[in-house]
Amino acid sequence: MGVSRDLLAAYEALRAPAKWDFGVLFCIEFKVSITWLATGEGRADSEDIPSRLPITYTADVPSKLSFADAYEQYLTAPVENWPVESRRSAHESRQALPKAVEFWLRSIPDEEVGQFVKFIWRVGENYRIKTKTARMRLYLEQQKGMGEDRPADPEDLFKE
Repeated sequence: MGVSRDLLAAYEALRAPAKWDFGVLFCIEFKVSITWLATGEGRADSEDIPSRLPITYTADVPSKLSFADAYEQYLTAPVENWPVESRRSAHESRQALPKAVEFWLRSIPDEEVGQFVKFIWRVGENYRIKTKTARMRLYLEQQKGMGEDRPADPEDLFKE
C-alpha cells in the first residue's frame, strides 16, 4: 500500500496518525468503514457509506493530511447528509468525475496506468452502448402504439 513496515507499525500502535491517501486506500482495499477509521464510531466492517463517497468528495484533499483531519474537514457533512448528498445533478456529477479520475491516477502505480485507462475506457464505452440500446428499445416500443403521432427523428433520443 505504499508505506514502509515501520510506518505501518507506527500507525497500528497509534504512534503516528495515518495520512489521507493511506487511510482511504486502506478503507477501499479492506472494506473498512471510513467513519470508523476516522472517528472510532460504529463498526469497522460496516458499509455505512458507499465506497464512492470518498472519491467524489475528496479528490482535493491534500495527500499528507491526516486521515482523521481529512474526514473532519472534507467528509463530515457529506457523511451526515448521506444519501441525500449522493443524489447529484448531471452537472455536479460531470464536475466530480475528473476529480475522481485524478484521485485514482494518483493512487495507481505508473506501470498500471495504461491498464487502468483501458479498463475505464471499456466500462464507459459499454455503458454508452447499453444506454443507447435501451433508449432505442424504448423508442421502438413507444412507436408500436403511436401511429402517426410518433417523433420524426429517433436520433432526438440521443441528444442530451
